[in-house]
Amino acid sequence: MDYINSLISGIVVFKIGGEYIYVKPASAEDKTFADFFSQEQYDDALIDGIWNQDDAEKYLIEIGYWSQSEEDKIKELEKNIENMKLDYFNNFYNSSTKDYIKKNLSKQTRNSQDLLNKKYLFYDKTCEYLKKYSHTSYLLQKTAFCKDKKLACRYFSSQVLFNKYSLVKNDISSNLRKIAKSEEWRGTWISVGKRIFSNRPSSFTELQISMISWSNYYDGIYKSYDKPSDDIIEDDIALDGWSISQRKKRQEEEKKKSAEKILPENMRNAGEIFIPARNAKEASDIMSLNSQDGLHKIKSLKRDLDREGAVEESQLTSTKRELQMQAIQMSKNNRRR
Repeated sequence: MDYINSLISGIVVFKIGGEYIYVKPASAEDKTFADFFSQEQYDDALIDGIWNQDDAEKYLIEIGYWSQSEEDKIKELEKNIENMKLDYFNNFYNSSTKDYIKKNLSKQTRNSQDLLNKKYLFYDKTCEYLKKYSHTSYLLQKTAFCKDKKLACRYFSSQVLFNKYSLVKNDISSNLRKIAKSEEWRGTWISVGKRIFSNRPSSFTELQISMISWSNYYDGIYKSYDKPSDDIIEDDIALDGWSISQRKKRQEEEKKKSAEKILPENMRNAGEIFIPARNAKEASDIMSLNSQDGLHKIKSLKRDLDREGAVEESQLTSTKRELQMQAIQMSKNNRRR
């Protein structure tokens, strides 16, 4: 409830030594000046030769601390993490498989975070960090107060206020998802929506905006035609997997619609259609029209051709697999009779 009241009021409270500090929501006017001031600091830093993040990464590559292969590894891990969440959802009621996936997912997530920490080793020495620091510090000078209602910047340095505020803000941020699905929050959110906040929309804080986003996310899930069970909703990994599965379904439907638009009416129910491409871009666009099953079949075909050269259709791996699946299905149907 402490977090909920903080979100409703927009006020963040913390202590420096024995002094209570409370940070009020910034006005639209103060935000405008903070935007201008922080951008000015960024531009001046660039002129003075301070690194931006790209410069920092190039330096890390030059000294052999970072490489393109590690950059590629981050993308690979992101894809693996997404696939593992999908597998976790699909095996949600298989406890042993689910636990195995969860352990590996935790490991992959740590590996990804380690690589990101390595990539952003010098982030606190970049123009981007200076811009973020300048923006937050400017607002804290206007919105951070002591209990006696005097500005906190009169007693504490910008760095001290920034560090303490960022720590508390990050702590609240890490709990937003948990709060958004809690009964205490959802009961009021469903009743009044954005009017739950005591400040005006123009002065909504980053935390409040993030909370609105999470609340809308759960609204969409509860209203979904394919709404998952409550057990899955309570499990963040499973719910992420459900969301991924829904996104993939939409993508498949969009691919099908896109394919139907470019095909003649009499070819739309054909099993396989070959469309000539005039260049690499068209080839890529055409390939994207394939479903996941279609892409797997193409990869299987390429492997067969690389291994055997010319192959009869009946000897293709994909054809054999289809016949095997048909035989299994026929066997199941016969047993039911």
